[in-house]
Amino acid sequence: MVAFETHNFTKTTMKQIALLLLFVIQSTIGFAQCDAPTNLSVSQNNGDITCSWDAVPNALKYRVQFKYPGYDWTYPEYEDSTTTNSLFIPGVLASVMVDWRVSTVCSTTESAYTTAPATLTVACPQPINLTATNITMTSATLNWTHAPGIDNSYQFAYLAFRVAGSNSSWIQRGSIQGGVYSLTGLQAGTTYEWCVNQICPYFYSAPAIGTFTTAAAPCGTASLWLPASLTTTSATLRWIAVPNAISYAVEYKTNSATAWITATTSGTSLPITNLTPATGYQWRVLATCPTNVGVYSGIATFTTAAVPPPPNTCATPTNVTVSNLTHNRATVSWNPVPTATSYQYWYKLATGTTWIGVTANGGTSHNKNNYAKNTTYQYRVRAFCPSGTSAYSPEGTFTTLNTGSSRLATTESPEDAANELTLYPNPTDGEFWAKIPAHLTGKSYQVLTSTGASVASGAVEGADVRVNVRAQAAGLYIMSVLTDDGQRLSRKFIKK
Repeated sequence: MVAFETHNFTKTTMKQIALLLLFVIQSTIGFAQCDAPTNLSVSQNNGDITCSWDAVPNALKYRVQFKYPGYDWTYPEYEDSTTTNSLFIPGVLASVMVDWRVSTVCSTTESAYTTAPATLTVACPQPINLTATNITMTSATLNWTHAPGIDNSYQFAYLAFRVAGSNSSWIQRGSIQGGVYSLTGLQAGTTYEWCVNQICPYFYSAPAIGTFTTAAAPCGTASLWLPASLTTTSATLRWIAVPNAISYAVEYKTNSATAWITATTSGTSLPITNLTPATGYQWRVLATCPTNVGVYSGIATFTTAAVPPPPNTCATPTNVTVSNLTHNRATVSWNPVPTATSYQYWYKLATGTTWIGVTANGGTSHNKNNYAKNTTYQYRVRAFCPSGTSAYSPEGTFTTLNTGSSRLATTESPEDAANELTLYPNPTDGEFWAKIPAHLTGKSYQVLTSTGASVASGAVEGADVRVNVRAQAAGLYIMSVLTDDGQRLSRKFIKK
């Protein structure tokens, strides 16, 4: 009976002890496994953040707290919990900075907090989809898109631009709302880079950079100057510089040619050679710019100089003298001129203005036999050479003698005939014509008997004079014509 009793007591006591030990062990084990989280990290995506950490065994959930730097944890700015080892928070304000920590919540207890090693800074995302449209020579429209997650109230960006590769200061355009901005006042044919920063509440995003090139300015047309240094075989063509031109094509040809000769230069002048003397040329210029080519200028012309004649070495006749002077004759002589091939003798009345020139009939002298008596004449001589014509000799004078008959043409040399009165028919039955030399102008005429009596007279009209002497007796008569310059031309005729 004792033994049973003893046996019964022993079973009951042992059971109670076992239950007590089991409770103590479970409580001890459970408290030891509610550890604080470790390896805290954060990932971001356009304003969405995910806070992560290593999973803790036996955790029922995790408590996550956020606060601004500089504040204590008494009153967290934001708190949330999650049953997984990460917490996703969408649409967090861009550019915000917070500290965060996390603790493990177990079935009967909560661990200490583990604070993240660094302040969480929510990124300010860059603008995207940068494009330039409506590009002209001096303007362009810049376009961009705000990154996803940017609140509409913060859709502002800071814009700046500059010439690409210039390393010059950025030209600021300030805060721009929306995603469009028109740039003006640009340079034609120039590449620009532009940057846009998202404006967030606490700081700007990193710059997003784009580039564009303005339309090239049209290549202008050259304005032509007159050619310089014009010679018989060369010329220097000149024109006004075309803005932005890097080279010029110059074309030229003779007026009669169809094909152009082309030369290229980077300057605004071009010497051309091997031209033909005394020849007309046409020329034009085409400008080339970095991105395009202009149009040809209008066609200009020039004429090369003629080859100058060889120097005139024909000397002036010297020692011009008069001999054999009578009432109607004189011989004018001069020294020979080296290389002269002929000479020309000129004479006129001293009171007249018209010179009469004839080829010398004696080589270095000229004999004329129908001067008017008692009349003063002027004379001069010049020589003809292969190299040219000499100057006239100094003018001289002589006066025929006042003896002998009046100036009547009896014999004449060919050169005298061109300067004398011509009568036809001679002899005449009653009417004849008097022909006056073409270089003289008749004024009046007289018909004289051989004794000097006037039997007919009249005015001279034209180069030919019709004279009627039917009423006169047969015999020898003299026809005399007075010219405008005071000369008197006389010639004998016979009335049958």
